[in-house]
Amino acid sequence: NLPVIYHYAGLSTGVPTLEQIIWHPFDDDSRKFNRRDPISTDEEVEFTGIATLHDNRIYVSRRGPVNLTTTTVLPHNTIMEFSTEGVNTQSIVALNPNFPSLRSAVNPSDVLGYFQPPQRSSSTPDDRFLLAQESSNGFEIRFSIVAILPVVTSNGIEYRPDTRFLNSVGDPNRGDGWLFEEFKFERPVDLAMAGDETGYIFVLDAAKDSLFVFTGDGIEGVAPPPGAGSSRPVVVSFGGTGSGALQFRGPQGVAYAEQIVYVADTGNNRISRFQLNTDFE
Repeated sequence: NLPVIYHYAGLSTGVPTLEQIIWHPFDDDSRKFNRRDPISTDEEVEFTGIATLHDNRIYVSRRGPVNLTTTTVLPHNTIMEFSTEGVNTQSIVALNPNFPSLRSAVNPSDVLGYFQPPQRSSSTPDDRFLLAQESSNGFEIRFSIVAILPVVTSNGIEYRPDTRFLNSVGDPNRGDGWLFEEFKFERPVDLAMAGDETGYIFVLDAAKDSLFVFTGDGIEGVAPPPGAGSSRPVVVSFGGTGSGALQFRGPQGVAYAEQIVYVADTGNNRISRFQLNTDFE
């Protein structure tokens, strides 16, 4: 009854093999010399997202009920980093597990890295990540999506808010909506990013039953068609509760490949496919 992450190899060959399993709490390095055996709250912990980095390290978003910051056992609400061998190298303690801000991990529902397929050998290493936070305990979160920028300093790596998404917020000349718009989302459950030249960011909101699309700069919409009289992105976010072609019921997952967006429309028991111009198939 404990949460796990499975690592498979050989998917492209059609013969997948299980390479390793990451367990909570056994692969939490903060429990290594303290409480290695499960305790009563461990079954309430969830792994909610995985982001692969350029060298196959991974970030993992985790959440749970114990978030004390005064003990040697690290809070459940955190982003954990694992090596390619599945060894927990750190948990990012700079992210506050209890109080939402531009540098927090309150009830995290997903983590998204910037290194997306198709991967290329010439890609620049990039350890930045986006983190989705769900409202909890009856309070709304001002910024449900936060962007974190690792910065190498003389004292080690610092994890700072990536504030570049704030530069365009509220500027009508830049767009009509923003990733860092206050109270934009209610329950963001999954994130995705286009690995092609568009760099689009997708946010799936299960409470609003909606899919939001943003440019790589955090402006809502996609690039306007050639010949358009404006360079402002065209808003293509859509959704609403229902079973229609452009509606969802409690969607839980979003993915992108070859200019097609896939949504796991859980409540309607289907996988929906959309082109970026919102034509559906």
